[in-house]
Amino acid sequence: MKTLTIVLTDGPYISEYAEIAYKLAENALKHYKVNIFMYLDGVHIPKRGQNPSVFTVPGSVAKNMAILQNQ
Repeated sequence: MKTLTIVLTDGPYISEYAEIAYKLAENALKHYKVNIFMYLDGVHIPKRGQNPSVFTVPGSVAKNMAILQNQ
């Protein structure tokens, strides 16, 4: 099985990269093994307790990625 590796380096409120990565990983898991690495500001994406008023909660996105990977 081929592997797709996604690297997230931007923080949770800089862009929508975490949400895009989640959607990409969700679809890729049908045919690929998916690795997601969070580096630099990207390590703040899965932080619990984030409650933004406008953006998707990045911690829930990271949690959903982990759940999908383990299915």
